[in-house]
Amino acid sequence: GQEFEVGFDAGLLNDRLGVEFTYYSQSRSDAIIPVSVRPSTGFPGVQFKNHGEITNDGFELQLSGTPYESNDFGVDLTLSIANNESEITDMGGAAPGILQTGNPTTSWAQQLFVEGFPLGAIWQKKVVSADITGSGATAAATNVMCEGGAILDQATDDFPISGGGGAAVPCDQAPHVYRGTPIPTWTISGSTNVSIGRNLRVYAQVDYKGGHTMIDGNAAGSHIALFRQTRAILERTDPILLGIESLGRDGRNQSGLIDASFARLRRIGVTYDFPQSVAGNIGAERMSLTLSGQNLWLIWRATSEMFGHPLIDPEVRATVGEVTDPGGLSAYTRRFRPI
Repeated sequence: GQEFEVGFDAGLLNDRLGVEFTYYSQSRSDAIIPVSVRPSTGFPGVQFKNHGEITNDGFELQLSGTPYESNDFGVDLTLSIANNESEITDMGGAAPGILQTGNPTTSWAQQLFVEGFPLGAIWQKKVVSADITGSGATAAATNVMCEGGAILDQATDDFPISGGGGAAVPCDQAPHVYRGTPIPTWTISGSTNVSIGRNLRVYAQVDYKGGHTMIDGNAAGSHIALFRQTRAILERTDPILLGIESLGRDGRNQSGLIDASFARLRRIGVTYDFPQSVAGNIGAERMSLTLSGQNLWLIWRATSEMFGHPLIDPEVRATVGEVTDPGGLSAYTRRFRPI
């Protein structure tokens, strides 16, 4: 691996304001990737070789300050902003690699390693329009159109992929298009520490993560993939949802594909420092009591429902044995395993 990094630290206004900034550009070569074995060898399958190259570029910025301070009251504020963009720049001519077990047409989240795109990117057909024939239980989608786009050179015949952005085409002719990265590209954290008197401190932290996509497996399963018990799929009046249903296996997860950005009250705490005389009664130099809570409030999320079905926590990930990080799927459970 190689990395270029540049940054600076600065203290301003008699160190009441601090600034820290870092920019980095990282490259890792000889990454291990599966390469298809030539049929002429007589041994079908894949062989792991050191062919891949991955880059990460981004920056980190932290601002810290003390806007007010006295003998009886003080406020400290900190704001951190980070951005990271990953890209697979070389796969040694290999076909797209599959993040999970199986093949792209059966892989649960259809996550692939594709040259020119982020690690573990999600690829799915995207329904953009459809008509409905019939009504009630007999309603079905017709004229289902999906997003098109130029087919990438790395695509295989049985799983065409595209960066998208093309004119709509019939879904049976449409490629699987890039739907986003499961890894947050933006992370923002703000915190405050308030001192009241000489003994009481209050701390709070709010986090934001965004720029990433995931599949809410409970929504997808409830609509189409498994249970089919939501109001939307039973009433059958939404043409896009019925268009997704018409895709069969290719559409089973699309009804749960979401922008996973969110903001959360990550942590809040109150600490009381007992006077020295109280601590001395038990032979201690210092004694304090802290009450704290974590993940108390999901302040905002980019997607709160899919076709009327409420979504669960955007930080939930399925990371059991057969799913490898960066997991692009959330679900309550996938499989019971013996302890």
